[in-house]
Amino acid sequence: MEIVSLERPATRRWRVILCMSSLLTSASAFYWLNDPKTAHISLIDSLVTHYLFTINCLILLALFAMGIHKRVVATSM
Repeated sequence: MEIVSLERPATRRWRVILCMSSLLTSASAFYWLNDPKTAHISLIDSLVTHYLFTINCLILLALFAMGIHKRVVATSM
């Protein structure tokens, strides 16, 4: 029981990190998709123009590569 209760704050921290990263990626994707220039320029140019979306996507991918999906789930007995 003590081990499970000690892991709760770490699980909560990873949940907050994942939630913030997801929200920032979603918000920047909204602005990226609503840009009228996106339909007329190449994908690479569009991603360079909207660097916040690109950075947020890279951070989210890095978090999943590090195993955040395993750290978010709380240990239960």
